[in-house]
Amino acid sequence: MRIFAHTKVDDETRARELLAEAFKVFDRDEQGVIPVNDFRSIVTTLGEVISYEEADQLMQLVPVNEKGRFKASDFIDMLMTKWK
Repeated sequence: MRIFAHTKVDDETRARELLAEAFKVFDRDEQGVIPVNDFRSIVTTLGEVISYEEADQLMQLVPVNEKGRFKASDFIDMLMTKWK
């Protein structure tokens, strides 16, 4: 008997929780939206760096509002769909 067995649902739920927590760093107003410029700046300079072109390609996969912001939840949904 495996007491600590993980299911795909548990793993996906945990991944969503971790991503949501990470996005809180970008969400200054706590409104659930992230400025594209801030996101682009971070992902092109910190951690596993991606190019500006790759960052722009990511931004094309989620709706960006007239103020240049996107919903963190939309981005997380997109990532989770791509990773399946």
